Amino acid sequence: KELHPHSNGEYFVILENGSELKLSRSYKDVVARFL
Repeated sequence: KELHPHSNGEYFVILENGSELKLSRSYKDVVARFL
């Protein structure tokens, strides 16, 4: 649903059910295509 940057360069993915997943920088572009 959403992608939020974190201060250390990683990202948090917010799922539609409200769950948060930590995402490394290397996967950001791959996941962003699906949002």
